[in-house]
Amino acid sequence: MYEYINGVLIEKEITYAVVDANGVGYYIHIPLSTFEKLPQINETVKLFTHHLQAEDSQRLFGFLVPQERQLFRLLMTISGVGPKLSLAILSSLPVQRVVSAVMNSDDATLSTVSGLGKKTAARLIIELKDKISVIGTGEDVQFVGHNSEILLSAETALINLGYSRIEVRRTLNKLTEQKEYSDVQKLIKDSIKLLYKKGML
Repeated sequence: MYEYINGVLIEKEITYAVVDANGVGYYIHIPLSTFEKLPQINETVKLFTHHLQAEDSQRLFGFLVPQERQLFRLLMTISGVGPKLSLAILSSLPVQRVVSAVMNSDDATLSTVSGLGKKTAARLIIELKDKISVIGTGEDVQFVGHNSEILLSAETALINLGYSRIEVRRTLNKLTEQKEYSDVQKLIKDSIKLLYKKGML
């Protein structure tokens, strides 16, 4: 219904914000991660929104970055994980930590979220493992190679081939730890071979 709302921040609390957009005040539920980065009252803010319609209510959820909204929507697809628990997860863990925990089957990290038991955390991992790579966050996996221009070129090419950013960066780091590359095409070919061996098709 709404892709985002851009307006003046009228009110903010830990769990919600009120944004005036063209004379209409929108009450928007937010996670703690968004609250902590909101501007001052009466300043302009842009929130990426998710509209949730139930039989007896309509609610707007807002996020400062689209990756948070992507994760929120993925979490909402899991049985037993509603909007309240989804916001709790986003309030407790950065997106990168959630992505990493799912990719590494780390239910211990996920179960640190209040209200998220180990059984639900394990189910969350199973159901999200093949979907979580759509979230464009590879910030927790930084490049360690010597030639960042070649690394970035290789990364772009591999992502365009359909590989996830996180797996691409891990693969590039592993290869460049073993040798220094001066040819981007060679790096791409070696990366594809390694990804193929790991089953990342």
